[in-house]
Amino acid sequence: MMFVDPTIGSGGIGYGAGGINPGAQVPFGSLRLGPDTALGDRDIVLSFQHFGGYTHSDNRLRAFSHTHLVGAGVGDYGNFGVVPIRFGDNPSENVLRAALLEPANRTLPFDHLEEHALPGHYSLGLPSIGVQADVAAAGTHAGVHEYAYQAHEGSCGLIFDTCHNAAATASWCANATIALEADLAGASLTVRASVRMAGSLSRRADSGSVPIYFHGTLTSLGDARLDVWRLWESEQLLAVGARAANGSHSLGALIRVPCGTTVRLTAAISWISAEQAEATEAVQLPSNTSVSSAAAAARASWAALMSGVEVIDAADASTDELTKFHSAVYRTFLAPSTWSEPALDGSQHYLGMDGELRRLGQRADDTRERALTDMSLWDTHRTLLPWLSLTQPTVYEDTVRSLQAMGEEGGDVPRWPLANVYADCMIGNHAAVVLAEAMAKGHTRFNASSMYDMLALQATTPRHHAGRKAVEDWVRLGYVPHEAGKDDCH
Repeated sequence: MMFVDPTIGSGGIGYGAGGINPGAQVPFGSLRLGPDTALGDRDIVLSFQHFGGYTHSDNRLRAFSHTHLVGAGVGDYGNFGVVPIRFGDNPSENVLRAALLEPANRTLPFDHLEEHALPGHYSLGLPSIGVQADVAAAGTHAGVHEYAYQAHEGSCGLIFDTCHNAAATASWCANATIALEADLAGASLTVRASVRMAGSLSRRADSGSVPIYFHGTLTSLGDARLDVWRLWESEQLLAVGARAANGSHSLGALIRVPCGTTVRLTAAISWISAEQAEATEAVQLPSNTSVSSAAAAARASWAALMSGVEVIDAADASTDELTKFHSAVYRTFLAPSTWSEPALDGSQHYLGMDGELRRLGQRADDTRERALTDMSLWDTHRTLLPWLSLTQPTVYEDTVRSLQAMGEEGGDVPRWPLANVYADCMIGNHAAVVLAEAMAKGHTRFNASSMYDMLALQATTPRHHAGRKAVEDWVRLGYVPHEAGKDDCH
């Protein structure tokens, strides 16, 4: 663990970039709580450098968000942005409008010397506004923020941007909502939010977007009172006193935080419902969960997972070699993402590829510990998955069984599932390779006959979500003519 550097793989150009966000997550977690960044005074966000929301050459923080792709060559997610802010005393309406309605105006300079990333924990000093930011993963769908504000004569706040995303693309945000409710003493605020995410892959859902829900509790760690300052929607500030908003492209809230205060935000996400997000917060964020306690628990889970990989004669290896190796091992346990979400009764639920709510294990042959998704099979069938079959056989079998479930629920075994979406990215039918390898290695916690029948159907019959193309030519001729097109020949 001491050699893991989560920032490795977070730089590079275009498809040579790792696309890794150095933020906090537990192994195979869906919540990936980390920084989204931009470059220079003009706050440049180049899409091909920000598939994970962050690139190491950047020098400005846009926000901390809760969902990120891992190593993908396409942009999506980066949902529910949170960022501290500081104004002069009694900021005018124009100052508030500029900060809230123009996200580029609220980015913050940072230095990598103020940045510290560990498995499950990320911290960043923001001296330009006198704030220390710390975030940690607390579970597969939950995490914790803490922001320590230095004393200052001006006004301090915390922005919650429902429409924030990794690519700074307003059109990705549709039908967003936010609602805030204060307790009687004003020491805490409940934050409920949702968005229809329409990123590069999520917009390929039949509905054109994927719903994501947020439930969180913002608490003052002292005696300070927290107030809802202003809300905005659809590029308009709402009247003072507004506590809820809904709209598309631009929506969020500014919360007043007395300077000199430390605040904690416990955060849970769900792809099922607002009620499920609230249940997840209750299950994965027990009372008084802090960044330090969540980080310690996450660190322990990472240590247990990585203890199965040992370097023989490590004394002969350099620090650089050990850092590269252990950091690479760490990254192999970031994805796929746990898709099943915890219920209050201890069960797990998830949305099938048909949009129906399902309980893990409701079928006798479903022995998964978790449902999994976000599988770039084009990339992972010959690298990541064989590695998991050796190092994490339970996760590997859960992956194969999840592919089976997706095929049975949605009609086709996917070639690149994102959430419960047939993203239909890239070409080929690599799930067949995954099935063949699993059978050859003796893995049995899936129904090979069911998988074979579905894959055989996709190989012989045109299917809407199949990876094979020009199937009619293949069946009729026994080959695919070159004239059909280069993609059809795969």
